[in-house]
This record gives sequence, C-alpha cells and structure tokens, in this order.
Amino acid sequence: MKLFLFSFLGAFLFQHIMNAANDFMIYLNMFNYPVSLEANVTLQNLHPIQVMLVPIIKVYYLLTTINEELYFRYNFLYSNHKRKLTSLFLLILSSILFGMAHYFVTNSLIGTFPYIIGGLFLGLIYLKTKNIYYVIGIHFFNNLIYGILQ
Repeated sequence: MKLFLFSFLGAFLFQHIMNAANDFMIYLNMFNYPVSLEANVTLQNLHPIQVMLVPIIKVYYLLTTINEELYFRYNFLYSNHKRKLTSLFLLILSSILFGMAHYFVTNSLIGTFPYIIGGLFLGLIYLKTKNIYYVIGIHFFNNLIYGILQ
C-alpha cells in the first residue's frame, strides 16, 4: 500500500515538474515545434489493424518504464550512491541521457529539457529512498496517467 501511494503521489508530482519545465521552455519560446507534444492521432484515423495493435503498444509503453528505470537510475546510481561527488555527476549524466532517450518525442534537443528535469527528479527520489521500486512506480503511474488514460 505504501508503494502504491508513494508511486501515485510521486507520479502526480512528477507530471507537475515535467509540465513546469515544459511551460518554462514555452515561456522562453525555445521550442521549434508545435507546443503540444500530443500527436493528433485518434482511433477514427487509424486502419482497423492499427486499432487492434493499440493495446499491445500501450502495454509496451508501460513496460518501457521498467527498462528505463533499471538502466538510467539503477545502473547509474546504485553502486555509487555513497560517494557524493560521483553520485551528483552520475545523476546529471543519467538525467541527460534519459532526456536524450526521449528525443524522438520532440525531435528537438532543446525539447528534451523537461525530460532531463524529470530524470533529475526520479534520480533524486532513488538516491533518497534507495528503492528502485518507488521510482519504477512513479514512472509507471506517470506513463499510465499521461500516456494511456488520455
């Protein structure tokens, strides 16, 4: 129950941090792409075969959270969390790489900034709790709320 509540509240906070970073970039007028990151794709625009693949794609979308967290947080931060300077460097590096992994969403280097900030948030949560399950839960609920329930 604690994991569920922590993950759900963390995802809510995570989404607000990502939105604030995105709003900051919009305020600075630094995007070279439409403000909305959402694709204008609806089920009515899809071929029937594509509609049948939507549930598979959505499950894959949720499972990528586990892969991303194990790679960007656990692999980078687990063995070095006791060394402050190394942890800070690896936290920043893993956050930048997390942002770059989401380049395809924005097709813009500057557009990865909100993801880098989100990566910093998730990395700090991991360093504070020393529990990868909390971070996976936050990321999972974020993707569930933002990506699937929209």
